[in-house]
Amino acid sequence: MENSPIKEATPSNVYTDFVDSGSRVPKPEEVYILPVSFVKCMREIAPKLKASGAWWAFGGDLAEKFAGVTVIPKEVEILTNMDGIDKIHAALSEYKPTPVTLFERKLEREAEIDSKSYPVLARSHRITLEVRGVPVVVDGEYHMKVGDWDWGDSLEFKPSVVNVVGIELPVMPVRLSGEIYITLGWLDRSQMVSDAISHAHHAMGQYGNELGGYQEG
Repeated sequence: MENSPIKEATPSNVYTDFVDSGSRVPKPEEVYILPVSFVKCMREIAPKLKASGAWWAFGGDLAEKFAGVTVIPKEVEILTNMDGIDKIHAALSEYKPTPVTLFERKLEREAEIDSKSYPVLARSHRITLEVRGVPVVVDGEYHMKVGDWDWGDSLEFKPSVVNVVGIELPVMPVRLSGEIYITLGWLDRSQMVSDAISHAHHAMGQYGNELGGYQEG
């Protein structure tokens, strides 16, 4: 993934679209809008994150927003591993991030499994900072735990890639989010993810047909 230069000017209406091998120019249904402040934040820190040498990807509601899920991100969330958290802390030092801290918390929503509810805990090595007025959270070695079960494996995956105003960025695959929601019994959230995936695939297929027989790889 090559570093792209940051331009000072950012259009007032900013669009993002999926980068997919063999894909064509997206129809309006495939185009999603993010607040300009979030886009400026990502454009500013992305080259620093890439230069850090860390494994990382945008996650949380922001990653789902890229996939067309109807959520409103409240922060820029970045996922990394134990090796990456210190590298990212150093790479973003000019924004005065908090020290790396082991942070364990109980999620607001409980898991709903076999008609029973269980508390959901999350644990990570975390730093927080603010860029252009946007809160940024970086979670290293993110684990989840349901009830008395053991802690799950840390989140690591092959990121998907999105194009944000000419800069390619790694994001957590939306299908992985859907699988996590199914495991937790959050069927409404998994349905939102499924609907977004189906809508995107339908839109790309329809547009490809109009161009003369586009087929998904």
